Amino acid sequence: MNTRTIPHDRRLLVAAAVTVTLVLAVLSAGASIAKADPPIATVGPVTTPNGTVTATGTVASGGDTDACVNNQHSGADPSSSNLDNAAQVNDASCQTASGGQSSSSQTSPPAASGSSSGSSPSNGSAPSGGSRPAGSSGTSGTTKKAATTIAAADARGLKISAIRYNTKGIRSSKKLGVRVTLRDADGNLIRDAIVSIKGVPRAKNTIDCAHAAYTNSAGVAAFTVPVSAKMLGKRLLLGVAARTPSRRVSRIGAVRLA
Repeated sequence: MNTRTIPHDRRLLVAAAVTVTLVLAVLSAGASIAKADPPIATVGPVTTPNGTVTATGTVASGGDTDACVNNQHSGADPSSSNLDNAAQVNDASCQTASGGQSSSSQTSPPAASGSSSGSSPSNGSAPSGGSRPAGSSGTSGTTKKAATTIAAADARGLKISAIRYNTKGIRSSKKLGVRVTLRDADGNLIRDAIVSIKGVPRAKNTIDCAHAAYTNSAGVAAFTVPVSAKMLGKRLLLGVAARTPSRRVSRIGAVRLA
């Protein structure tokens, strides 16, 4: 009897191809039973370093699996009712297997190409790290832009954007807190502008002295205005004026002293 010795690298390649074929068959059979779209996969071709042994493998959507190792066919048919035909190893040459075609050309893998519309990337790869779903910003809510503060000499226009009052504890302290905020036409806060507070002519309830201050780096000039006991519980009127080197504005503020 003649004994044929199979090279070591060929034995390894044959074993690897058959193992991959059977694993793909089992996975495809499981996917078919679960009634999900079965995968279509292609393995190879792979070649030994000296180029003497080649192998390819495919698995079709129905679970049929074929491998061609050095022109020898192996395969699996999960749907076969005969257990003897469920798996074949070196049962025929690749040219005569499955109707005279090479097993490597029996199926085409459109799903693995990643070209179908709406399908996920091939080989289950995740989207690139730089991409995000539309509408996702990475932070919750809307980011508020920080206000810019400019010098009074650089302001383009001038307006008194807010007058705020602090009447907490006014009955005992007889002092009213006033904060005036200035902005230019571009919405920038203005520092080093001059703000003054004084009484309103012919008003029944107003202050009888004037106060002045510069705006700080937040565009705010703060005052502590003394009030008399007869002003408490009434509506107080204040004349507020502001100026920069190029502009002057004024308005009347009003607050009820609790």
